[in-house]
Amino acid sequence: GLMPHFIIVDELHRHKDGALMDVLFRSTSVRNQPLMVVITTADYDRPSACNDKYAEACRVRDNDGDPEKPGYDRRFLPVIFEAKESDDWTLPETWKKANPGLGISKPIEYMERACKKAQEDAVAKNEFLRLDLNIRTQNVESLINLDYWDACPAELNEADLVGRKCYGAIDLSQKDDITSSCWMFPPRVNDDYWSFLWRFWVADDVVRRRELEHRRDAPYRVWVQQGHLISCPGQTLSYPDIKASIIRDAKKFKPVKIAFDPYNAKDICESLFNEHGLPMTEYDQTVKWFNDPTKKLVELVGSRSVNHGGNPVARWMAGNVVVKPDTNQNIKPQKNTSKDKIDGIVAAIMCLGLLMLEPTKRPCVYETRGIVRL
Repeated sequence: GLMPHFIIVDELHRHKDGALMDVLFRSTSVRNQPLMVVITTADYDRPSACNDKYAEACRVRDNDGDPEKPGYDRRFLPVIFEAKESDDWTLPETWKKANPGLGISKPIEYMERACKKAQEDAVAKNEFLRLDLNIRTQNVESLINLDYWDACPAELNEADLVGRKCYGAIDLSQKDDITSSCWMFPPRVNDDYWSFLWRFWVADDVVRRRELEHRRDAPYRVWVQQGHLISCPGQTLSYPDIKASIIRDAKKFKPVKIAFDPYNAKDICESLFNEHGLPMTEYDQTVKWFNDPTKKLVELVGSRSVNHGGNPVARWMAGNVVVKPDTNQNIKPQKNTSKDKIDGIVAAIMCLGLLMLEPTKRPCVYETRGIVRL
């Protein structure tokens, strides 16, 4: 049987539930002076054994030793080192709040590197706050920093895009969602920008319902009036109109390939391929196909290398995207947990994925140096 006298539980936030903790605690009942030490960094904001233990620790800490108040437990010694959400997480003074051994057990150089990366990568920021500063964060990670997005070029002339290398993507939706096409134009020279051109469609019934919600962050009717969002009469999208628009853009920009999600778009995309000769390519919606281009888009936005043309619908969607890293830190946009619609950003990532999947063409060595004679 299990009869421990001394127990150490490390990284409680990794426990799936509190079952093991309960078994260990109860197993000490036969000991006169058992000791259990529980160590952990912050957990995600979710129901968990870690967050339950943290809440208990805070109650005991804040009790002030009064047996008449909730949280009194003279056998529980809570020791909590944490920064607050209101603290400036880029400052060394904040780092010290959560790391009493900073400069001894944890090098300051590590914190400097981790902090710098967190300022450039939204995923890294979430992990830095949680694991290095003990600030509880959401179980999903914000993808794109809108401050970086707003610092990118916001003027795009469609006529200037004609003749440039182009990749396209289509994210067709259900009747109550937004359908998007995206056309991506890689830079021609090292100092050029990655240009993205979007088209968005939505049913007019959805526009009316959004108006009733009084959502200032998603003014569908204003976007329709500005021409950034195309409203289809009635309750459903007009797929013939969407198809005609894709054909016009494809003839104009002559894309190398056009990616599509076969789940919602197989019929229309097969028609575009068979009847109109467009270079349609099925794009797998798994993390394997999304990880690299998703991280590439974050990198491009962070380096202000994207020209998004100032499209307000794309900006709104960029702010909605969240990702959830797997155990290997692979990521892909999560439609079911994102804040709202993200179709345009998904289409942009598929465009990048098409380019990244192409084999790298290297010149033959004999083209550069000729034959070496020995």
